[in-house]
Amino acid sequence: CHLMRLLATLLLLHIHLSSSSSSAVPENDKAASETLIPSVPSVPPSVVLVLLVRNKAHALPHFLAFIDRLNYPKEHISLFVRSDHNVDNSTGILREWLDNVVLLYHRSNVLLNDTRDGYEGEGRSAWPRERMAFLMRLRQEALDYARSVSADFVFFVDADNLLENPDVLLTLMRYEKTVVAPMLISHEAYSNWWGAMTDKLYYRRSDDYMDILKRKKNGLFQVPMVHSTFLVDLRRAESQFLSYNIDTEACAADPIPFDDIIVFAFNARRNGVQFWLSNEQPFGKLPRPSSSGKYSVEEDKHQFDDMKLKSLFNGPAMPVSEFITFTPSLKTKLDFDEIYVINLKRRPERLTRIKAWFEALGISFKHFEAVDGKSLTTNDLVSLGIKQLASYRDPHWGRNMTWGEIGCYMSHYKIWQDVVEKGHKKVIIFEDDVRFESFFKDHLSTLMIELRKVGLEHAWDLVFLGRKQLSWTSDMKVEGTKHLVWPSYSYWLVSYLLSNSGAQKLLNQALLDKLIPVDEYVPIMYNSHPNEEWSKHFSPRDLVALSASPLICHPQAYKDKDGPNYVSDTSDSEIIPDDFRIAKVDP
Repeated sequence: CHLMRLLATLLLLHIHLSSSSSSAVPENDKAASETLIPSVPSVPPSVVLVLLVRNKAHALPHFLAFIDRLNYPKEHISLFVRSDHNVDNSTGILREWLDNVVLLYHRSNVLLNDTRDGYEGEGRSAWPRERMAFLMRLRQEALDYARSVSADFVFFVDADNLLENPDVLLTLMRYEKTVVAPMLISHEAYSNWWGAMTDKLYYRRSDDYMDILKRKKNGLFQVPMVHSTFLVDLRRAESQFLSYNIDTEACAADPIPFDDIIVFAFNARRNGVQFWLSNEQPFGKLPRPSSSGKYSVEEDKHQFDDMKLKSLFNGPAMPVSEFITFTPSLKTKLDFDEIYVINLKRRPERLTRIKAWFEALGISFKHFEAVDGKSLTTNDLVSLGIKQLASYRDPHWGRNMTWGEIGCYMSHYKIWQDVVEKGHKKVIIFEDDVRFESFFKDHLSTLMIELRKVGLEHAWDLVFLGRKQLSWTSDMKVEGTKHLVWPSYSYWLVSYLLSNSGAQKLLNQALLDKLIPVDEYVPIMYNSHPNEEWSKHFSPRDLVALSASPLICHPQAYKDKDGPNYVSDTSDSEIIPDDFRIAKVDP
């Protein structure tokens, strides 16, 4: 015991205590200045992988897929798995996975408890004291187990952290640090590290936090806190001071928050053990915690699903572990008669992406093949009787309609026809470049509740879920609601609700021999278009249109924002010849 205290004193003399803010590694630090090329050592160090799982059935199929893909010999990894107090199928998924993979690993220490009771006070607080105490006990048990089997490393990974970089373990080992974490990102500012800490050991944002998070500053950083996913090198002498146990004597005079990550950081800090964070490579993702501070499995699932949806903006669908039976989510049409997705046959990547989104949202939809303007010919225009309204010119470019704009119009037109022919009372229509705001289904439910509340449940014809607002001052709030407006002149039909009466009104005036782009036509029909010359050819203009505010859908990309990477199948196409501009004009 005296020897341990002496060692701790010597370490404190030679190792600077973790600072209260993050700091970059000195340039002469070999681990930071060299480009790391991960490779499996000739004799791979032994690792204990710690998986503590509770109510993560929604995350496990994807989480385990990334564990399966780790680029590290599994015969040198031991599993420490605990799961308890689940109200979902977490233990069932884990059992199946373990049955299929256990022989691939060096050894396993598994305890799956099917107790389904929660903790007293849970719901009012995400972390009642009983739950936190049990978690700290499990983490300490994992540390003790790794030490008892003489493991070289212990790797803690929370069961909703997605390690997308398969070389994460090898990369972290090469830094040769006692505690080091890969930076995981959410779609906001939340991550698995703190840039600074108050004197009372609470979170404080450092001046360089966002620069590190956005990888404007790149490298290996000393930080006061890492959590959720991190690697501990048990071969280093100072690792013996790492603990989740509270030193009651030391804390009596100066109490610390009863929290697993703070207790671990406190014990490390008082013994001179530094924490390190790497953002040299993209490593993976984690969901942000609930902003309410309360715990529910549904809220936890919402946050994870939101992360899945946002990751699809610029990446493929998340993989699913091949070692489990994956059951797709139950699909619903959200109390609508049909949900349409307009998709061009030559854009299969968009259909793949939206299928993954709707899988995550649990939404059933009907794939509606778009009319492709590129495939239309002048003979098609003649046979369909299509003529552009004589007075129409694009308000920005002064040109005729494009073939793509005609294809877009006809795609929506055919859906309106389908709604009427099938007698659908209300439907949702999405274009295939849509992206969803967080918690889309909750926002949509709120809109429908507000429509009922103000007596518009059966009176509306069209409700924009996404649009381009051309006038920010002209929208009028719907009295008695928080999230609905009467829309002014707008572009885009990226997503909207449509009633049967709305479809009939649009069809009644949608004469193909006085065609204009569909997102010019719709605001004419709810009588909010500034061009009176165009508007006078359509009557009555009595479409009852509303809009979500704020919007809950947007296009996947914007022409002005994404520049050359943006592809528009409507505006970026050839212009129709003048022969099809002369229309029968009968005001």
